[in-house]
Amino acid sequence: MKSLLCVLAVGALMAAPANAQVPPAPGGEGYVEAPAVEGEVIALFECVCYKDLKNIHPCAVPRIVMIPDPCACCDPCSCCEPACVAIEICVPPTDDCCGPQERHICRNDGRKQKFCYGKYSVEITVKKGFVVVDYDD
Repeated sequence: MKSLLCVLAVGALMAAPANAQVPPAPGGEGYVEAPAVEGEVIALFECVCYKDLKNIHPCAVPRIVMIPDPCACCDPCSCCEPACVAIEICVPPTDDCCGPQERHICRNDGRKQKFCYGKYSVEITVKKGFVVVDYDD
């Protein structure tokens, strides 16, 4: 039942219009700029479990964030850079004058991230083989 809920949640978020604009990121770790070319597609990681969808901000906007690849090898002796994947989360709208200020907390080499927007927050946890996105209000 839990995996079915995750699949339904991913399907609901993926059903967003293709022409939806990703707001410009304020910069920092974990962000991907919106595609510069119209029609460019960013491949999203598919094994994502979304929890507490009822706690998403009512006017939330989609945002693409980069996180460590949950399927990558975790060899500390490896000389290559850690692989990353893109996932989509829904965050409250922010603007420079009146919207909530964003606070980004990153722990465990990016495997645990939290985006705080005042009353609302989004927690991303990278597990072995999948990602958990938990919305809190």
